[in-house]
Order: sequence, then structure tokens, then C-alpha cells
Amino acid sequence: MYGIKNITTDKWVGLFFHTPKTGGSNIIHQLKSDDAFDIHIMTSVLPFDETLLKEMPVNDEGHLTIDQAFKLFPTLDDWIDRYNIDVFTLTRDPYERFISCVRFLPTAMRLDEDSDGIPLYESLTPSEFHRRITTTNFSPQSYWNCRDGKPFARRIRLEDIIGQKKVHLCEECYVDFTQTIWSLEQASEQIHDNSYVIPKFTLDEETKKFVQWLWKDDFKNPLVR
Repeated sequence: MYGIKNITTDKWVGLFFHTPKTGGSNIIHQLKSDDAFDIHIMTSVLPFDETLLKEMPVNDEGHLTIDQAFKLFPTLDDWIDRYNIDVFTLTRDPYERFISCVRFLPTAMRLDEDSDGIPLYESLTPSEFHRRITTTNFSPQSYWNCRDGKPFARRIRLEDIIGQKKVHLCEECYVDFTQTIWSLEQASEQIHDNSYVIPKFTLDEETKKFVQWLWKDDFKNPLVR
């Protein structure tokens, strides 16, 4: 979960909920180097319950779900209302997202740091890795666009914006989706080991049924597709 601020006006304009494996890293990386907008992890903006954060099965604050966020930040409701914040998230075709999740895990278990040099997963025990990483990645997208089971965040479909040079996020904030900022292949090069990379594949009909069961909330409610 990230707050977006207009540097010129010093005004908060957006709150981005980062659904795993939907292309959100493009937004984060581009806004970090944007001259017009700043992007902030929300633990640097609002008071929060540190004990509760440590207990949550998430890798970091960036992937907080909507329900987790409102539990963690007692003043989040007031902050959104006070600044009239545009709350949004990215969504992705569930089948494509499932493939991305499966392909990501083996490489992720060997990643020691991300592109910003921040230590990641290699030091985690297998049980802690699965509690924090696997659980988060394989959660339904509705967790990042619903509050108490009801639609909350504005949704931007990855399929609608991929390949576009100027994608509107909020207010006058735009990003470029013509290129991938972070990919599994780039991560594999980072660890200098391609032996854990699962080749791209398509789902057969039986596996699609499993995805429909796993993420039934995403299919029964037209929040994603």
C-alpha cells in the first residue's frame, strides 16, 4: 500500500494497493524516480500498530490487503476522507496471474535482494517463506480491491493498459507500461542462476478449474475479469 503525493502542490492524490503479480512494480519503480510525484510506503505516513504488523502473514507493508490496512492504520479512514484520496489497484486475468505466481516462487526463494538492494527472501526459513510469500501471492485479488467483502478500490485492468505509453493512475499522475521494469527473467539474472526458472506455460482445463476454486471470489464477483 503506497500513498502518492504531488510534489509541486504537496497534495496527497492517490492510495495504491499493490496486488501481487499484477504489474504493480512498474508503478512503484517509475514513481520513485518521477520528478512530479512521490510514492511513499504508508508506514512512513500514518501511525500504525507495529505489533500487529509483525503478526500479519505479509512480506512487507507494500502488499497489505485493504482489510489488513484498515486494521493496521487506525486513522486511515480519516486520512482518505480528509484529502479526498483516490484509492486504486491493478487487477489481472486470474489464469495469467496464477501462472505468474507459480513461476515466481522458485526464483523468489533464492532472491537475496531486490533491485533497490533491499534484502529479501533467502534468509527466511521455508515455513516463514510460505507464511509470508506464498500465502500473499496466492491470495485472491479481491483482497486488494474489496473492503469487508464489498468493492472498495478503483480497478485498473492490466490487460487494458499493457503496452500503453501513458497510463493514467490518479489526478495528473501517469506511468509508462510499454516496457517491463521487473521480470522473472531479470530476477534470475540477478541471482546468476537460471536453473530454477519455470518456462512460460499455458493452463489446461483441469488446472483452470483449480484456479476457479482457489480464487472463487474473483470469479463469482466481476471484480477482476
